[in-house]
Amino acid sequence: MNCNLEKCQWFAFNQCCGDNEEMYESIVPNRTNCPHYKDIHTEAEKARLEVISEIKNMMNVLNIEYKPEYDEHFMICDVSYLFKCVEDLCETYQLHKQNENLEQVLKDVEDKGIEWVREKYNLSC
Repeated sequence: MNCNLEKCQWFAFNQCCGDNEEMYESIVPNRTNCPHYKDIHTEAEKARLEVISEIKNMMNVLNIEYKPEYDEHFMICDVSYLFKCVEDLCETYQLHKQNENLEQVLKDVEDKGIEWVREKYNLSC
């Protein structure tokens, strides 16, 4: 069935390429009110904004300043770059938590002594 809605997820080769016969029978070509129309560009943009929001949240947790110019950069960059940023921030967060744990161990050594820490954390020399 010919259709010109290029942004629809079912669009291919200037046609609607529904995945089953029942769907094919209910298609309304060239109309965004088609029951199967789904704008993949809008969905992708929504997902991009969710990833950017997650990056902002992670940076906030890590006390890293989020500058307004990052928004402009993130809106034009490749999605794989965004996922790499999330991956890097997750790794940084894990290191941050490990550092907090080590700080607690050092505080315990200072407050309660090395023998108490060895016993608590089941350490042996």
